[in-house]
Amino acid sequence: MRGVPPKSEDDNVLQLAMQSQLKLFYRPKAIIRSSSDQPERKLTAERNAGHLTLRNPTPYYITVAWLEQTVATGSAVSARA
Repeated sequence: MRGVPPKSEDDNVLQLAMQSQLKLFYRPKAIIRSSSDQPERKLTAERNAGHLTLRNPTPYYITVAWLEQTVATGSAVSARA
């Protein structure tokens, strides 16, 4: 919980409160990816009650930028990140 800083006695003061987040990627040598490795092919998708859940059983962090599913009518339903 953050508090509000006390009011300055000087009228010409601009106070900024900033919050930053950093994403840190740690890549242990034990999981160095070889050229034949394809972790994206190991993703599984499950559709339930209008929601899509992707499961990643690999030790890799995978960013999904685009998904497409062909529905029974033959048309494609796609989503972009």
